[in-house]
Amino acid sequence: ARLEDPAEAAALQLLARFVAYRERGRTLAGGMEDAELDERAAALRALRREVFAADAAALFADEEAVLAFALAQRRIATDP
Repeated sequence: ARLEDPAEAAALQLLARFVAYRERGRTLAGGMEDAELDERAAALRALRREVFAADAAALFADEEAVLAFALAQRRIATDP
């Protein structure tokens, strides 16, 4: 099924942003191999906000909540 004009344009724009996000994410990951997990997660979150703006929360909220929980558990487990 084909989308109507406004919906089709919005879908194509979202696809273009996602492709740009993937490319920039690969570049980001390559430059952060030695960074701490917290730093990498913060950089990824910032990239998502930069590329997707207000849509980032809707697109990644669940994944970011799980990651935040896992990072908090990790900090607790490694706290002397």
